[in-house]
Amino acid sequence: MYDPDGDLSAVWAKLANDSKLLTLLGWTTGKLKTDFVWKSNKPPTSPGTTSKICLYFVPSRSSPNPLTSQEVIQIDVHSPSTKPQDGYKIQARIKALLHLKTVNDREFWWAGQLGDLATATGYSCLGVRYRYAIVV
Repeated sequence: MYDPDGDLSAVWAKLANDSKLLTLLGWTTGKLKTDFVWKSNKPPTSPGTTSKICLYFVPSRSSPNPLTSQEVIQIDVHSPSTKPQDGYKIQARIKALLHLKTVNDREFWWAGQLGDLATATGYSCLGVRYRYAIVV
């Protein structure tokens, strides 16, 4: 069934509740998880010392079966430009959490990396997409 908010919220929860991922992001006890994992495509606005994750939908892909659709979620990792390698480590952890895993009753598949993307000054950004099928 079509449930974009439920799907995005389930992916957010999967990422925001993984202690290894939060450690890679620079999260410390007392900080809000929403400071590090956002359901938005907006990059950070000011340079910082921690990484941020933005997850959001990009256009669906058509399917040979008109009753199904391939939904695509893009996950951008914004890391301080002084530590761009952190983005690769974070994306590797995200892949371990999502690729071939079931989230909100959907099986997620890695759909390719996007390489370096534009972001705010003081950050570098790496994007990756994941896809899953739904019945419309």
